Amino acid sequence: MKQTPVAWWEQLDFLAPDVRADLGRLMNCLDRGLPLSTTAVRSGEPAGWSGLVSKGPWERLVVSEWALAQSYPEEFVRRADEGELGFWDLAKESHQAARSLWVWVDAGPEQLGGCRVVQLAILFWLQKKCLDSGGQFYWGVVQEPERGYDKLAADELHTFLKARSVDPPRRPPERMDSLETWCVGGLSWGSQIPRDVRQISLEQIGTNLVELRAFGRRLELELPASKQAVRLLRSPMVWELPAREKPVTPVQKGSLAFSACAQKLLIVSNRSVTTIPLPSSLNEPPGRARVYPVPWEGRVIAVSLVRRAIIVVLESDGHWMVRRLNPSQGGEGECYRVEAPQIGEQPLGHCFKSNDDWAVWIADSLYWLIDEPLFFTRVTGGCALGDSTILVDETGRVLNSTGRAISKLDHEQPAKAFLARSYEHGVQGLGYCVATHVQDSWWRIHQGKGYAELQALGNVVGLYADYKRGPLLIVDTNGWLMLQGPITRESLDLGEPVESCVVHPNGRIAYRTRSGNFGCYDLEHSAVIWRGEV
Repeated sequence: MKQTPVAWWEQLDFLAPDVRADLGRLMNCLDRGLPLSTTAVRSGEPAGWSGLVSKGPWERLVVSEWALAQSYPEEFVRRADEGELGFWDLAKESHQAARSLWVWVDAGPEQLGGCRVVQLAILFWLQKKCLDSGGQFYWGVVQEPERGYDKLAADELHTFLKARSVDPPRRPPERMDSLETWCVGGLSWGSQIPRDVRQISLEQIGTNLVELRAFGRRLELELPASKQAVRLLRSPMVWELPAREKPVTPVQKGSLAFSACAQKLLIVSNRSVTTIPLPSSLNEPPGRARVYPVPWEGRVIAVSLVRRAIIVVLESDGHWMVRRLNPSQGGEGECYRVEAPQIGEQPLGHCFKSNDDWAVWIADSLYWLIDEPLFFTRVTGGCALGDSTILVDETGRVLNSTGRAISKLDHEQPAKAFLARSYEHGVQGLGYCVATHVQDSWWRIHQGKGYAELQALGNVVGLYADYKRGPLLIVDTNGWLMLQGPITRESLDLGEPVESCVVHPNGRIAYRTRSGNFGCYDLEHSAVIWRGEV
């Protein structure tokens, strides 16, 4: 009855469980494929043939091999040179005795890689056979014949793993009395091995496949997966902790927002803020999503992510609170609380710091959290440009984050406006352009001292300044996004209709499709850089 891998574990108890199982499977394959008795036969009266071997006197050569010599002499010579001929092995009547072995292994370049894994399994297998028969087991590296070992345990295993040599194998030392000599190495070593020494030849024939030749047989051994095979030769005694499963990120259906640098997407609900690091191309996966619970009661009305700080503004019981979700040194993060009227259902706003005070821009109003009562001014649009924010008020003035007017749009009292970074001297971000809603579906795009008017083909959701084509409106036409300029119309290939989207001033569009998937489109490179589930 053949032994299962568990039967080999007694001598492998110093190995990690996964390594023990992999070696046990290899040893079980050796036990099934190689005819090796646990006891040796002493000389006695002949008792027929015991089987085929790869070496022996010519008078015991199998008849079929003589036929091969007559019909194909060149093939016969090749097989003789490679040790592939079959000889009858003579059986003898005698009592059985303990079997003791001395095994030399080749640690040269020919046995690197998968062959070393099989060498290790063979050594453990032969040691098990010897110990079961009551014999002794010795082994050594043929490149260092002056050293030998009387067992293969934890300390000797380290010696085996470190025994790597650039030298080819040499002729093994003369066999010792009462010890069988075995050699485990490559095919090229066979010419130096005496006839009375048993040889096991190993050759790697595939990534995870090693061919073993011994006793006139060929056996293909399948190695563990690449990672496990490397572990067998590097850290077989280190217990490897099971990989922790990534926690399922409970992304709730919420509003979309960008971080200030547009490298992260935010999904914001009243109970949590989920951050997703965005890839730089479609060939890269997104980073691991992280969820930051919102432990306070109230409705999240504005959010920002600047320099790793996630700031939320909550509305509750007639007050607004500014909280940081991920304080750097414990606690609840900085808190600012002022009385404020309820603003009703509005799109998610943006918050930022203006000098030492907090400002919140929501829909068509800019609020400064300075004193009570809350001070605000009416604005029609804006965008966050890094650490600063540019806004447009209802009189057509362009304001910075402190509320100071930095320019004026001529003859404009816009009801709605969008801003984007524009190119100055070939560099994006040195300037800005503004798109203002005139009336009905007509929009006016301002850049520098001039402007152009055009009729939008749908709902305008943002503005993008292209280096070559100039400012372009981003238009939602029944779920499909397109770029529209005075002389440009271009549909964006997003794969499916969009339910909601958010536009960053640097030209990235994050969107949620009607099927619930997420994606990010980079206008600068005209490509989807991420599409899928969170």
